[in-house]
Amino acid sequence: MNNELRERSSHGWAGALRGGVAVSAGFVLMRFLLTPIRMQVLTRVLSPADYGLVTLLSMSAHAMAMVLSAGGFELLLRRLPYADPQEQDSVFRSVLMVSTLLGLVACGLVVLGAVPSLGSSSGPVGVSRAAAAALFLLFLHTQQRLYYLLGCRRYLAARTTQLLWSDAWFLAVVPWGLATTLTAEVAVWAWCAWLLLVTVLTWRWVPLGRVWSASGDGVPLGRMLAIGLPMLPVVLSEWTFRLVGQYVLLARTDAATMALYALAFNIAGIGYVVGVPLIDSMSTEFNALQGEAGAGPADPRVRDSLRRIVSRAVRFILAVTVPVGLAFVFLAEPIVRLLAGPAFARAAELLPWTALVPFLLLTNLLLARLLLANGRSPAVGAGSVAGAGVALGLCLLWVDSHGPRGALLAITSGLAVTTLLMACRAPVFQWFDSRELRWGRLASGGILLAAAFAALGHPDALPLARLAGAGGVTVAVVFSCGWLRRSDFPAENLPRHEAPLGGGQ
Repeated sequence: MNNELRERSSHGWAGALRGGVAVSAGFVLMRFLLTPIRMQVLTRVLSPADYGLVTLLSMSAHAMAMVLSAGGFELLLRRLPYADPQEQDSVFRSVLMVSTLLGLVACGLVVLGAVPSLGSSSGPVGVSRAAAAALFLLFLHTQQRLYYLLGCRRYLAARTTQLLWSDAWFLAVVPWGLATTLTAEVAVWAWCAWLLLVTVLTWRWVPLGRVWSASGDGVPLGRMLAIGLPMLPVVLSEWTFRLVGQYVLLARTDAATMALYALAFNIAGIGYVVGVPLIDSMSTEFNALQGEAGAGPADPRVRDSLRRIVSRAVRFILAVTVPVGLAFVFLAEPIVRLLAGPAFARAAELLPWTALVPFLLLTNLLLARLLLANGRSPAVGAGSVAGAGVALGLCLLWVDSHGPRGALLAITSGLAVTTLLMACRAPVFQWFDSRELRWGRLASGGILLAAAFAALGHPDALPLARLAGAGGVTVAVVFSCGWLRRSDFPAENLPRHEAPLGGGQ
């Protein structure tokens, strides 16, 4: 690659990156608006036990879809960004065939009873095998489409699909919920109907007809497994962190207690899901720029671009997780009152125990992406498995004596172990650009936020006023201290290949 081509490529990826971040910023805002509404609706139309089971089933279905993709979703993020349209379609066809076949086999096993049904020993609360299998299959298909759009850097279509799939689905239960209290079974079937509607409405965004007829051999199964098998410990470990607390609490206590834990963990997950789109966008551009650069990014301009991408991701992680973690510590009670119905008020006692969870999850994700991009997948697998093992062991040890708090402390401990192990192996400091990170501004802003949130935590103030004050202080600190800058989200740099909401490719 000559110097002119390198320079043009570097500018192109920078523009695409900023466009992806701009779309992700809008996605983050929409999630902030939809999450309180969704949680309020679901915690009012579902009992705590039913809410806990719906949450557990949806997370389990998501985990199964990731595992049974056989590494295909990671392949899409790695190969599609710098492939031509014909190769994009042929690669996606390979992933679609393998993951769909494995998904159908898994559904058959669920329906035939090879997988235990999901229910509660404390009462007649449960979800049928047919409902569980249908939800999983629809989750799998939605994620196939989502990762294809992300790999093609069609961020607007991808993020809209994600919003409809996981954030706006509560609209499907409103007609029933207004009339009566729902069971977990009815809520799951309503979600299935919603996902079918979303698939129909977004069908043109993923041209399956063209994908099936695309020329080219695609990706051999052996190549897909070569990427997927090293990723399997990582995926299993990630979902161990997310699910082990719920399953252990369901087995050792009851569905209602598990639901309080699930709600606290879901609220903590807001910080994580807000940050994931930013990390995903930057990971796609990081992989694409690595691919353009060849085996190693030796060119100084390419290396500087990579460092800016990683440093911006770190800055975004802190900009999201520092205010969120401080809010969980000082403002847990008004947060739970805003996000959940009265039956879930006790979840406020658990929220401070989740303060570090969003930061650790996002940091683990970024470190894993860095290690994988530099060919160090064994380090990712070893760190992830070790941390998941710690979380599982401590959860089994502490749940009986400390209940949900013990589970949350176990998960935090396991995540910290994984973070430490991967940070020791990742070239962290090699990828830091201090000008992009702005350490001094991050530290001073964090101190200001901690002082302000501690003052707002006084219980005599109105809950909504306290949260509004915290939001105003956060916005002021984030932008005045340069945690986020207007130059991070230039609307004019949206990628030219971005498809409009109603169009196809």
